[in-house]
Amino acid sequence: MFVWGALVLLLGATVAVAHLHLLAKYSVLAALFIASIKAGLVVTFFMHLVHEEARLKLMLLLAVSIFTLIIAVTFIDIWYR
Repeated sequence: MFVWGALVLLLGATVAVAHLHLLAKYSVLAALFIASIKAGLVVTFFMHLVHEEARLKLMLLLAVSIFTLIIAVTFIDIWYR
């Protein structure tokens, strides 16, 4: 129930970031960060990554981090062109 509640709160945060436009330049980056947290929760608890070896967890964390970094750098490049 805790994970479900966290996912609902993060969904609300994603909607708030999309609608408030407080920092329009960074709203995509904020939404990407929130989506990464939600994906981490889903993979950890609903796909039972909690019960796997530390090596597998580290490899998955590295892959997701690199993917997130590549997307973030792409958006940063687009902002300054």
